[in-house]
Amino acid sequence: MPAEPLYVRIIEDIGAKIRAGDWPVGHVVPKPDDLASYYSNVFGVSVSAGTVRRSLERLQDRGVLVGHQGKNVVVARVPD
Repeated sequence: MPAEPLYVRIIEDIGAKIRAGDWPVGHVVPKPDDLASYYSNVFGVSVSAGTVRRSLERLQDRGVLVGHQGKNVVVARVPD
């Protein structure tokens, strides 16, 4: 069975952080470049800021995060 794509693993990890209360509603999400560096270390492979942005966009599509171009992205709700 192939490994999940990195963007899916990031979505799952961010969801876990929110559900655990590490990132509560209203929390400002770190910038994609910072998250890319973090996840590169966590996963042991190079993660691009573009991959992180894809994950954040999916979470925004689900209403978990909210943000606008050039503004901070924040946690809007706890994911299901």
